[in-house]
Amino acid sequence: MRYRLTPTRLIGERAVSEIVLSHPDGTSQSIKTSLVISAIGFRGRAVPGMPFDHAAGVIPHDRGRVVDAKTGLPLPGLYCTGWIKRGPTGVIGTNRSDAAETIASLLSDIDGPGLPTPSKTQHNWRSCSGNVSPT
Repeated sequence: MRYRLTPTRLIGERAVSEIVLSHPDGTSQSIKTSLVISAIGFRGRAVPGMPFDHAAGVIPHDRGRVVDAKTGLPLPGLYCTGWIKRGPTGVIGTNRSDAAETIASLLSDIDGPGLPTPSKTQHNWRSCSGNVSPT
C-alpha cells in the first residue's frame, strides 16, 4: 500500500493501462494497472435496483445480507460490507471484522436455502471474469 499519494493522470488508449501518482514533495510515479476504483467520499450512494437507506447513507442489511427495506427480509444472493454496510466509520481492522461477518452469512447461506441457483455455469463465470476462478 502507498499512502499520501494523489492520482494526477490516467494513461491508456481504449482502457486504463497506467496511473500517475504525485507525492507530497512534488515528485510523481507511474504504476502499470488495468483497474482503477474510485473510493472517494464519506457517504454511500444508492445503486439502481438496490435497497438504500437515504437518511443513513447505507444499504439496509442483516449481518451483511441485503434486506428489503419494506419487509426486512433478506434478498437472496445480495450482500454488502464496509462503509456501505455501516457508514463511514472505523479503520482497516474494522473493515476486516465487518467483512468476516458478511462472509459468515454468505457461507451459512451456501449450506442452506439462502442462495438462488447460479444463472451462469463455471465456464460462463471464467469467460466473464478473466483468469479469476470462483474456487
